[in-house]
Amino acid sequence: MEFPYDLYNAKKLVIYSGGRAKAFHLTSYFGEIESIKHKHKSKIKGKENSTTEYYFEVKLKENFSEDISIENNPNIKKWMKEYCDEYELSKVAYLPILTFSENVF
Repeated sequence: MEFPYDLYNAKKLVIYSGGRAKAFHLTSYFGEIESIKHKHKSKIKGKENSTTEYYFEVKLKENFSEDISIENNPNIKKWMKEYCDEYELSKVAYLPILTFSENVF
């Protein structure tokens, strides 16, 4: 199964937090991406009976680092909505979201 969007070219992973009762926001933690795989639950030990069919496996080159220059951009919900519209997804909360580096760093 292919990714529903172009994650293969992603270079950095920045963690975002929030949802439900709290607003989404970017944290100051990021990692350089070595590889990204989309795996079926049958290929992941302990996830065989999960209701989630597919998972993203992101391998980082090193552990997460902190960069206080990461912009806590208030447009993260806008990015999510644009992503949903562009790729015809019902929602992307808690899934990877792509944006340009200049929006974050």
